[in-house]
Amino acid sequence: MESQDLIKTARRLTKVNRGRPMQASLRRAISTAYYAVFHSLARTAADLIVGTDRNEAWHQAHRALEHGSARAIALQSSGASAAARRMS
Repeated sequence: MESQDLIKTARRLTKVNRGRPMQASLRRAISTAYYAVFHSLARTAADLIVGTDRNEAWHQAHRALEHGSARAIALQSSGASAAARRMS
């Protein structure tokens, strides 16, 4: 699955209802955009660690990135408040 496809899907979800999108559509759009960023980060990390050959080592490196640690680093680097970090 390509990150750009996920971003396009997220954008479409925000435009489901003209004027005021449903909360469920917005939540789904945010989740879809998050997965686009996460998978792009995982691919980039695997490329940097192992190289761009999609062999078994690359797939292991790609799967090694955990959502919790990626979210914590993103919150920390974004300057998110302590309250937001506690919610993770």
